[in-house]
Amino acid sequence: MDEKTKNTVKTLNKKANKYLEVAKNIFYKFFNFILIAFVIYSLTASSKNREITYYEDNIKHATNQVRYRYNTDEWIRNYATNVNVDIYKETDYLKKIKQLPQEELNNLGDSLGNKIVQYVIYDFKSGKYLTNNRTMKDIISGYKDRNEEISKDIIENEAINLTPIDKFYYMSYTRNSLAVDNFNNHLNYITSPNDFYEVYWLSRSPDNELTKVGLATETYFTDWEQVNNNQKQIENNKKFITYYYMASILFIIMILVTGPKKLIEKLKNNIISKSLRAIAGLFSIVGLGIKFIIYTILTLITAVNIYMVINTRWVIYDIYYNFQLWNILWFILPALYLIIILPKAVKFINRINSIIIGSSKIVEGDLEISLEEKGEKNLAKLAYNINKIKTGFKVSIDEQIKNERLKSELVTNVSHDLKTPLTSIINYIDILQRKDITEEEKEDYLKILNTKSHRLKLLIDDLFEVSKMNSGKVELEKEEVDIVELLQQALGEFSNLYQHKNIIFKVNSFKDSIIMNLDGKKISRVFENLISNALKYSMENTRVYIDIKESDNGINLSFKNISAYEIDFETAELFERFKRADESRTSSVEGSGLGLAIARSIIDLHGGSMNIEVEGDLFKVFIELKYQ
Repeated sequence: MDEKTKNTVKTLNKKANKYLEVAKNIFYKFFNFILIAFVIYSLTASSKNREITYYEDNIKHATNQVRYRYNTDEWIRNYATNVNVDIYKETDYLKKIKQLPQEELNNLGDSLGNKIVQYVIYDFKSGKYLTNNRTMKDIISGYKDRNEEISKDIIENEAINLTPIDKFYYMSYTRNSLAVDNFNNHLNYITSPNDFYEVYWLSRSPDNELTKVGLATETYFTDWEQVNNNQKQIENNKKFITYYYMASILFIIMILVTGPKKLIEKLKNNIISKSLRAIAGLFSIVGLGIKFIIYTILTLITAVNIYMVINTRWVIYDIYYNFQLWNILWFILPALYLIIILPKAVKFINRINSIIIGSSKIVEGDLEISLEEKGEKNLAKLAYNINKIKTGFKVSIDEQIKNERLKSELVTNVSHDLKTPLTSIINYIDILQRKDITEEEKEDYLKILNTKSHRLKLLIDDLFEVSKMNSGKVELEKEEVDIVELLQQALGEFSNLYQHKNIIFKVNSFKDSIIMNLDGKKISRVFENLISNALKYSMENTRVYIDIKESDNGINLSFKNISAYEIDFETAELFERFKRADESRTSSVEGSGLGLAIARSIIDLHGGSMNIEVEGDLFKVFIELKYQ
């Protein structure tokens, strides 16, 4: 095969792979569509089968419907009239209605009439009545209890409401009653026929009983409109079920063709999978209250589900005789609850319990314990907050212990540093008071007294200054000053001190003049303290490097020198009051131990920062000041 043919084959393979990939994508998209259709059809297929059964029953009912034709004339002629005549005879042509008390009339009324005829005769003059219908008795008694007037219309309306079949009633005054109409001589025996109003109506009798006594006739017919509508519904449901079976077959074929593993990988981006992940993500960000409500609802749903499966026969019947894929939900829901939701709830409760136990130990004083910040988001946040509180509390206690130690050291150091020069002053004063000393000795002692008193004054001034700064009562007098010039002045003032140590200062600045808005006196004090420290504690015959560099919106100063003493403690302690690089209080190096503390307080007042770093014997101080 030549090169050209190889290239052609390679090109064809690329195109074939490309078209194959397109075909695969189309296939998986079609599979997603079939999957969604399958899920939807599965959830409704069983209900469609039940609907078909329901519509078939409707068709059976519609093709064999019964219609009754009622004979009201026959009821009036042979039933209502006979009852009317019996009532006249038993009541002595209605005279007893006026004569007897209502209780006896109630008993008499129950004995008259029959199963087919209900009645009421009301006397408007006396307000008494005769009836065999309990409901009518209660209605009339109610009107009387409320002292409401009873009219002909009220009796008619109530009787019509009690009539089960329309037109099966008869109403009239006694002068026109059924008995009078059929037997005219009855009217000759009735006193005051205009006082009475009579109503007769059909009692609640089944249609088949009315048929037996000749008051109704059965006719059979078919409701074709209902039959046609139900047949259409059956056809639609059968189409739906057919589509369901088609989707099921396609679903199974695609699984067999694709293979389960590849299918699962492709379904990760399925719309259903995305929806489930979105719901899970939403559930992870909602609050505890919402989660509790959701958990409660799911628990109730699962409990109802289990109850129905165990105690409701139609569920088992439906699964056994009319099984559809959606029936699996009866078992999937409890299974998902037991596998996923319940373990999460148990885990949640265990996390709460562990947090309660851990917080109880913290309350009891165990500040070394740390709660695990894991699990449910809100509980992890709670554990984190408790750990933060515990850490802050621990730091506070450590600071308190440290402050107590510093207070103790402060008292000791102040006592020692004040006592030493004061003791010397007292001793030399005692010597000066002797008479056996020469003038030359007096002069030497006075010089020593002057030095000691100046040292005592310097120590007291430093104490007052630290106290004022800590109380926040210091006010800065800011003005435009040249930092480089202030530094050179401070170096000039100390140039004659400690000459025997042969210490050389090297200054390097990015500019010859740096103007800043600062309190010149306070910043000079910072430089003096740092230069003084460098002279006191630097190794002999070494250099001190002072660098000034530009920074964002300000400057950085650094002082670097080699210490003559081993610094074997934390650098942060150098900012503590009365802390010295040489911790021996009997050292020949003079100083109050307040220099760095005062310097840092001044820098803080200017909104800057001051830090110390130590690398072996190399001692470094860094200062940052911002342009105002």
